[in-house]
Amino acid sequence: MERLITCGFDNLNDDLQVEFWLVKASRSMPELSLLKTMFTPEIRAELSRILHRIEYDIATEDSVKKFWRLVDAQGIFTDYAAEFIRSVVIHRENFYRNVKKFSARAEFDEIIDKAESLYDFDTGNRLL
Repeated sequence: MERLITCGFDNLNDDLQVEFWLVKASRSMPELSLLKTMFTPEIRAELSRILHRIEYDIATEDSVKKFWRLVDAQGIFTDYAAEFIRSVVIHRENFYRNVKKFSARAEFDEIIDKAESLYDFDTGNRLL
């Protein structure tokens, strides 16, 4: 918000904050909707469960192996994996650290790059 105000935008009654979140929500809804059409609810639920297990250090090595088996078996491509990770995983730094600890798959760096390409580390906001 400070950057917008510095650029000359008025922030009467903190309305810039409201507008920012409305724009952010309106831009993220179509992207999330598209993600849901690409794989079955069962596959998405399994992927989400595995990602959370990795994120929260639950049977981490086994969960990382299951992640890559699911990616390979379902043909989950890097762009989809990146968007799914961005929409599901809250503690991404821990998630990335855990995957890298138990896997040396080259495409994971590409997934990280894509997942973080719209992430503002200064504010901690996802810029979908």
